[in-house]
Amino acid sequence: MDRGKQFPYTYVNNPISDSSGLGEWNSVEAHHPEEGKVGHLIWHPEGEIQDVHVNEEHRRKGVATGMYEHAKKLKLKPPEHSELRSEEGDAWARAVGGKVPEMEIPDY
Repeated sequence: MDRGKQFPYTYVNNPISDSSGLGEWNSVEAHHPEEGKVGHLIWHPEGEIQDVHVNEEHRRKGVATGMYEHAKKLKLKPPEHSELRSEEGDAWARAVGGKVPEMEIPDY
C-alpha cells in the first residue's frame, strides 16, 4: 500500500477476476480514510488501460495520477494508455506521460 502525494489517499492493488478465461485484470484502488474507495484504475493483463475513475468530489487532487504511479511500481505489466479515450482521459494521459498513442474517440 502506498500513501499518495495528496494526503490522505492510499493506493492498493486489487486484481479483478475475469470470467472470459484471460485470468485476472490488474486494478489499483484509491482509498480515503473516511470515505473508503474513491477511485480505480483497471488495465488489461497485457497493459492497456480499460478504465480510470475518480469520484467527482475527489477529482483534480492527484488521485488518478497516484493510482497510475502506484501501478507502475507493481511487479505487473505496467498500464499503457489506450487509443480509445475521452478528451478528459486524453488530457490526463498527456499529463502523466508515458507512451500516448493517437486518440480515437469512441462511438458511444
